[in-house]
Parts: sequence; structure tokens; C-alpha cells
Amino acid sequence: MQYTKIKDTFFASCPKGLEPELIQELKARKISQYTEFTGGVEFQCSTLKAIEFLFWTRISSRVFKKFTSFEIKSEKDLYFEGKNIKWKSYLELDQTFSIKTLLGNSPNGKMWSQFKNTLFLSQRLKDSIVDQFQKKFNERPSVDTKAPDVPLLMRVSPNDNPHSRKEKVDLYLDLCGEPLSYRGYRLRNVDAPVRENVAAGLLMRTNLLQTKKVLDPMAGSGTFLFEALYQLADLPGSFLKVERFMDDGEDYFAFVRSQFYKKDPKLQDEVKALVKSIQNEIAGKQVQALELIACDEDSGSIKAVEINKGVHPLFSIIQSRQKNFFEQYDLEGFTIVCNPPYGERLDVEENMSGLYKEIADHLKQKLKGNDFYMLSASVSGVKGFGLKPNKKLNIRNGNLDAKFLHYQIY
Repeated sequence: MQYTKIKDTFFASCPKGLEPELIQELKARKISQYTEFTGGVEFQCSTLKAIEFLFWTRISSRVFKKFTSFEIKSEKDLYFEGKNIKWKSYLELDQTFSIKTLLGNSPNGKMWSQFKNTLFLSQRLKDSIVDQFQKKFNERPSVDTKAPDVPLLMRVSPNDNPHSRKEKVDLYLDLCGEPLSYRGYRLRNVDAPVRENVAAGLLMRTNLLQTKKVLDPMAGSGTFLFEALYQLADLPGSFLKVERFMDDGEDYFAFVRSQFYKKDPKLQDEVKALVKSIQNEIAGKQVQALELIACDEDSGSIKAVEINKGVHPLFSIIQSRQKNFFEQYDLEGFTIVCNPPYGERLDVEENMSGLYKEIADHLKQKLKGNDFYMLSASVSGVKGFGLKPNKKLNIRNGNLDAKFLHYQIY
């Protein structure tokens, strides 16, 4: 069976529930050809445009470049189909690689992959790669699961025909390396932080672009405030890495180690020009008109915010105050975003309703005239809150099923 070589097709993964926000980002970068899936969006554009999107996206977890597809019925097929691929086009002998395998459902969503063991599938593809190199060069590249030069993704999914045992295998190059949610500003953390791209997606569902005033009364390490600044100042999600791109010899993105990039001087020049334009744009950013306030009763959290603010001069606009939530009052016209305690242990969860009711009462009595947005995985807490949300979104935050709720406080 012949494998299909693919050009100019990419996939951006994202937290489930934030696919519409990811599509908004694609449209903002003038990428109009895309297909939505659960947990991500496949799109078509030039490689340069995909790299530009990689730099800018705040929602994506990772961006991948698809390079081939084929069909298999068994793990044995995977080995032999893998040997048909000219791996020297994607991997050098002195480079390390890794393979992550995902199992998917059919395009119509009705069937799930017949395969069960993703580790074994990765092993079979790995064997086909190293055996090909061994046969041709009498040497083989090494696997590095922690920091590979060339990270690969394999997605295996059935087709819509319930009578067919064939499944489609899509192979991708990971263009990122480390997840794009690792912005680089979180030098110090606190317990139960919100992932950066989750916070970014949720903030896109708020009115912060209208108010330009954001308060997080339980700020932790300040993720919501930093991500609010990214949106209000229109900062690329990876701007901290872009600022250092090629300046200090570090490979901040995996695509610079890929063969398609290393063997294309024109693309390299175009990317360097793109980086320079983004660097110049960041240098001209003005944020003085914004009001961003991080509050927390815990001194360790406020210390974390202060340390994280020191990463870049633009972050100094974020104000940090050691205050209890119930000490916040006389504010109006703010976008208030809150990630209150969840009470993950059952005995604590049962007592969450009282705390959440106190929060709701304080909002009604002391913080009228604001929009309140709450991320919570506490069922009893949300029920005890006692107010009817204007909007709600089911979202996955880490290992927890959570809700993002909007309340207009009058």
C-alpha cells in the first residue's frame, strides 16, 4: 500500500471546549481553510503562515505539521507501512526522536479505534524507523522521550464504514517542543493553577475588551491577570520566546530542528523577518491605560505574582495586593474573574456551599455594577452560590470537569 505524502496541512490541539476560540484565532491570522475536531482544529496554509500562527496563538496546546497518512488493519501493518516512509527526510542519524500515539474516533463520531495499546503502536512505528536506518546506514537514531530533537505524533482512527477493519494513520511533526501553554512568565507557582491556555480561552468569553479593567480577587500566581494582559495588549502567546528567538542559541521551538526548516534557507530568512517584525511590534506596545489587579489573602501568592511580574517590563502594569476577597468593595465596571477553592476531597467539597454563598452575598452587597466570572469544579459550591448564571461553559481544567459561569451583578 502506498502512503500519501502531505503538504501544507497542520493541526492545532487545544483544551476541549475551546475549539471555537481556536477558530477565532485562525481567522484573525487570515487562515480560512480549517476543519474542527474535538480537541483541536486541522487547517491548511503555508508553512510560514503556520509558524506565524504558532507564535501568536494563545489557545493552542501544540501545533503539528502533518506529513503523511496511510491505512492499517493490524500492528504488523503499521511496521511495514512505516518502513515505506523515507525517514531520512524527517530525521538525521544524530538526532533523537519520540513518538506519541493518540487513538481517535471516526469522522462521524460513531466508532472508536479497535486498537487499545498506544505504547505498543508507538513501539512498532519506532521499530520501523530504526530498522530502516540500520539497514541503510548500519546505524540507528536514539529515542529520547523527555527532550527529543524531533517529536512525532501518530493519530490512529477508524473510518465511517462499520464493516471495515481499516484504520487511518496520520503522522505529524510537533512544531513546538514544549507545550505552547508554557508561556515563560510563571517562574513561581501556587497550588491548583489554571493552565495558561485554558485561562486565555475563558477570558475570550468575558467582556474584558470592553471594560479594560480586570480584577482577580483570588489570584494565586496571577494567571488570569497575565492572560488578560496578553489579550488587552494583543501580545503573541509565545512572545517571551519570540523575543529571544535565535538571540542566545536556544532552540525554543522544535520546528527549527526539523529537516524541512533546516534545508530551506528561504523559509529561515522569512521566519527571521517575521520574528523581527513581532519583536518591533512588542517594543512599541503601550499598556498604561489598563487596570489589572491581582488580589489574594495569601502572602505566598502575592509574592509569586510579584516574581512573575519581573519577567518582562510590560507585566509591571499588573497591581498586586494582599487582600481577602471580602475586603474588595467600591469597584464598578470591572471584569471580575475568580477561581475559588474546589474542595477536591469529599469532606471539604460538602462544605463548599457555605463559602460560595458568602461570595455571592458579598458580590450583591459590595460589588454591584460588575461582571463576575467564576471557574469552579465544586458541584455543591455552584449550587450554594444561589445566583442564576447568564452564561455557562463546561470545561476541563487539569483532571477536573469544571464550569465557567458568568453573572451580571446589579
